[in-house]
Amino acid sequence: MTPILQKSTLLYDALLSAYPREFRLRFADEMAESFAEQLSFEIEQNGLRGFARVWSSAIKELFSVAFPMQLRSSTVIAAAMSFVLSSVLFIVFFRSVSSPCIK
Repeated sequence: MTPILQKSTLLYDALLSAYPREFRLRFADEMAESFAEQLSFEIEQNGLRGFARVWSSAIKELFSVAFPMQLRSSTVIAAAMSFVLSSVLFIVFFRSVSSPCIK
């Protein structure tokens, strides 16, 4: 395995953490193996252009599959709601403290 393929595979393995845990447990090994095979083939056949094509596809998949799957998670929904509510409370508090008193 070439160094570029090895580093790419390690990076892709790290990116798999963007998928929900249950999904990763079921499919991560197959996805990593498929990625390594595709990358190896594309580098051999098309060089840098093939390398970029595989990585582009992997990044698109993160945004079209992994992140939407995470948004269905109740933990992510609770964290997002907490962030929004905390932000609103901060803004309200900041405005109430910073506004001048009118007599």
